[in-house]
Amino acid sequence: MSDFATQWATAKTKFENDTDAKKPVQKGRLLFISYRKSTGIENALETIDKLCATTPLENLAGDALKKADEALKELKKKTTAYKGELDKAIAAEKKDKANSDTYRPLKILRATLDQIVSRIENDLERGEAGQFATKNAYEGAAVAVYKVLKPIKSGLDSNCKKGIATAQNLLANPTPANFNSAFPGAARDITQQVGNLWKYTLPDELQGRSKDNVERDLKTEPRLYMKVLDLQKATANAKDFLKDFVQPSGSTPLDANLWKMANTPTPTLADDADANTVKMAIKNYLLNVKEAQKLVGILGTAGL
Repeated sequence: MSDFATQWATAKTKFENDTDAKKPVQKGRLLFISYRKSTGIENALETIDKLCATTPLENLAGDALKKADEALKELKKKTTAYKGELDKAIAAEKKDKANSDTYRPLKILRATLDQIVSRIENDLERGEAGQFATKNAYEGAAVAVYKVLKPIKSGLDSNCKKGIATAQNLLANPTPANFNSAFPGAARDITQQVGNLWKYTLPDELQGRSKDNVERDLKTEPRLYMKVLDLQKATANAKDFLKDFVQPSGSTPLDANLWKMANTPTPTLADDADANTVKMAIKNYLLNVKEAQKLVGILGTAGL
């Protein structure tokens, strides 16, 4: 069911095709790109893929989930070491990135690796949350809600890293068509996570159906309220940040925030926008993604 190893292999092949880095004689400083040697990353990903051969990671049974958790720990060790090598390569190319054929592909490779690992982590946490809620006989829609709220930090982190990977790919080919086709999806992936956090940590701010749904979920399963209290404590110093985040602002891709970009009508670039304008729009999106990542840090500091 999963193809994490294939995703990583495809990213490496694309890097080779885009840069010809497997023949590093062009630029001696590329000699330290070591992924053609065994980093162990692909093997670790294959281990996880085998566990998910017939069942999605988040739906694995208890023993398989434990094995996946061990595999993830090993994967993180491998990726931490390799990302250090990638970061060195990126830093070297950044000095003359305007004339570098490898700077952007390296950034894409780095972002892709982050995206894959964070997706695995979130899927695993969703699976563990689902098993916990099911084992403890949560009522109504509480199982699904708990699967969202318990791993909210890793879910937000995963979608932010997906957004960064999207931005790096767009910067490699900055055309209006490419930019416009990425939205609203590239923004909505993140705003859905933030929206869930906002709804359950600031329920008094809600109105209409959203308020009714939250109240229904909490009344149906009072134990879910304990997780909500954890989130409320974790975000106590970020209430104003959350309130501002969920308010649409801006009117064009150059100044719109994520909430604006995620909703209809979505700001778009003119078909004849030049590359510089497209890059400015992508960088505005990227800045907004990094703003959302602050919430990951807040939740992490709170121990979630």
